[in-house]
Amino acid sequence: MLWKSLIGAAKRVWARTRESSASPREFAAGIALGLFIALLPLMGLQLPLALGSAALLRRVGFHVSGLAAAGGVWLTNPLTAAPIYALTYLVGLPVARALLPGTLETLLALSFGGVLLGLPVAVIGYGVALRAATRCRRAAAAATGYRSTCQQPRLDQSR
Repeated sequence: MLWKSLIGAAKRVWARTRESSASPREFAAGIALGLFIALLPLMGLQLPLALGSAALLRRVGFHVSGLAAAGGVWLTNPLTAAPIYALTYLVGLPVARALLPGTLETLLALSFGGVLLGLPVAVIGYGVALRAATRCRRAAAAATGYRSTCQQPRLDQSR
């Protein structure tokens, strides 16, 4: 039952994302932000942090989709939290021991591991999401006959 409701929620978020006016780059930036936050040891605070960060980034001029950021944080969910946090702990433990041995070692290991894993996951997630969003927009444009918003205007090369 829980699995079906999670799948239903994911389908609704995907449908809203497809209908969103966000550009593929905004969508990909939101996914990257959400994936980075998902690997931080902040279970329960990830969704508000992702939405708040996206809003703050938009205010300072970065185009980030809050909806996509909210979807990205669901990488860490009740089914995946234990293996993800175990991995972030193992990655961050050497750094935590080197910097502050014995002092809040577990929390520091999770935090450092989250950042060390979060950065490459966010970069890879950005690339994958940008490609997927661009393809989705082009397919929708081809199906409806409208020019996709993700295509760059062609410059006249004859001059």
